[in-house]
Amino acid sequence: TYIYISIANSFVGRKEKAEKFLRDAIELAYFDKLMLPFVENYGLINTILIDINDVQYGAFLNNIKAMSKKYSKGLNASKKASINDQSFGLTSRELDVAKLAAKRFSNKEIADMLFIAESTVKSNLKVVFNKLGINSRNDLKNFFD
Repeated sequence: TYIYISIANSFVGRKEKAEKFLRDAIELAYFDKLMLPFVENYGLINTILIDINDVQYGAFLNNIKAMSKKYSKGLNASKKASINDQSFGLTSRELDVAKLAAKRFSNKEIADMLFIAESTVKSNLKVVFNKLGINSRNDLKNFFD
């Protein structure tokens, strides 16, 4: 809670209060080595941490900084992976049809590639358009880009 109060004070320009609350948070977390709340919010507290030069907590703060870099990289990788794996509420077949249609393949070409009837492609595209709230193949292309 002190971390969030510190961030709020920083946003409204109360630098001294921001430092005080963050220092209080550090004191509470230091002995149990609770770094994750600081790591998760590092982007919002790093400017406040710069002004806190405390010999007692120096190693703790350095660990937070190092861990935040790893955390940020992992979070970004996880976001990219989840975007690539998203089904957008579509079945696997609908997703296959949608991705091919977004690549400008005709219904006949899609049907031949997926070994399904052309009418199945048409009905799948209707469902895809409805589920995604779009109206055209161009919208579909933009959706996947």
